[in-house]
Amino acid sequence: AGVAISFSVSSIRTRPSSGLGGDFVLQTLDASGRVVDEAQGVVSEALVPNRLIKTNVLPLGMSAGSEYGVAVRFQTHNPLPRDASVNVSFPAGFDASQATLVPMEVSNTSSSTVRGVDGA
Repeated sequence: AGVAISFSVSSIRTRPSSGLGGDFVLQTLDASGRVVDEAQGVVSEALVPNRLIKTNVLPLGMSAGSEYGVAVRFQTHNPLPRDASVNVSFPAGFDASQATLVPMEVSNTSSSTVRGVDGA
């Protein structure tokens, strides 16, 4: 019968975003490099998003039913891709249907800009 093999490979950098990591190929080779056993299409576990840290959503006014701005702040674990977007979902009772965004540059990036708001 076969032999159960288990080992780790260190210092591998994963892709920069969540989702399926892609298919791997596993092979055993003889001394001349010929394939003895092979598994193609070995699916990895899905990479999950990191949690945002230092999060804060602060209404800039506290009177019930009034129209105010909302300040949103957070820090990511990963750099934002050039085409990144930010989604803010407001809880029940908030009406963001007429919301507009004051464009602002995202610190510590070369070209990411927050451009819109989504949620109603």
